[in-house]
Amino acid sequence: MNIKTILAAVVLFGIILLLFISTNYSTSITPEFDRSNNPMKITVYTYKNRDQLNKAHPGKKELNRRGWALWYEKDSSECEIHILQGKGLDDDITLSWGHELQHCIYGRFHQ
Repeated sequence: MNIKTILAAVVLFGIILLLFISTNYSTSITPEFDRSNNPMKITVYTYKNRDQLNKAHPGKKELNRRGWALWYEKDSSECEIHILQGKGLDDDITLSWGHELQHCIYGRFHQ
């Protein structure tokens, strides 16, 4: 093996390792409640930028916020999703849509 082959193998291994470490699908959800399999009314508000999204949020401002959900009483079937408009089919905003939808179904599951 020459040095170029070894270097290419090390770089390839590093990229694969970085992808594996940066993808975290193992975080489990501990639901506050469970509204799955029940009809829900979900109202979605989209925003063109983070400044507009933060102005709409009733609490603290976060520079990296991509969205937030507002759910009502545990027995309610209503929820609001406030989210940035996506820029592509499978971008990070698309992932945030699913994250906020889970809040409507399961309530609070992270700090």
